[in-house]
Amino acid sequence: MKNCTIITLIFFLTFGCTNNTRNIDYWPNGKKKTEIIVEKGTAEKPQEYILISYYNNGEIFKTGKVVNGKEQGNWLYYFADGNLKSENEYSNGSLNGQFKTYYRNGIIKQEGSYVSGQLADARHFDKVGKERKNTSNQIQPSLEIEPWTLNQVDLMITECIATQEVNYSNPANFCDCMIKSIAVQYSLEKYSNLSQAETNLAYENMIRDEYCTVLRKEKNAR
Repeated sequence: MKNCTIITLIFFLTFGCTNNTRNIDYWPNGKKKTEIIVEKGTAEKPQEYILISYYNNGEIFKTGKVVNGKEQGNWLYYFADGNLKSENEYSNGSLNGQFKTYYRNGIIKQEGSYVSGQLADARHFDKVGKERKNTSNQIQPSLEIEPWTLNQVDLMITECIATQEVNYSNPANFCDCMIKSIAVQYSLEKYSNLSQAETNLAYENMIRDEYCTVLRKEKNAR
């Protein structure tokens, strides 16, 4: 949890001398799921607060400021192993300003800017930092797949659960199915280095081919 010390220090310096209300929700395994630090308003009706969301392994998923229910300012997102995944600027709930995304090795994957929620410009880089042309979303499964370790599968499932939890009635089972389906078609290195559009396409292909469709049920369908 390498980022936790840094985040804790920032919050201590920022909020240490104030009596901020903290609301905490937990995952079924007892680890923190979400935490808010109220800057303005009350615990029941916070107007401005810092939100910290966690993966179910205890690592931070995302953190940033919320004003009147909408993201504001700089937000940080992390991989489930604690490494920085992306940083984005928000204005009144919409992406607005500079952004960066990172590979798991810390190299910048993409950087650019948004204006009022619309992508204005972007530069793309390969896993060693060389700028690359933004090619079409062509995904070709490798003929020789290096098996993922159980730890790698678990980390990817953990990341999937954090992003899908609000959309599906049984995200753990859905993510378990999806990640294991992807693992038999792509090596972890290849999958981890796909662009966001290519990653989305990989998931769409799983769904189109009827992988895990029984588990893709909206919460309100129960």
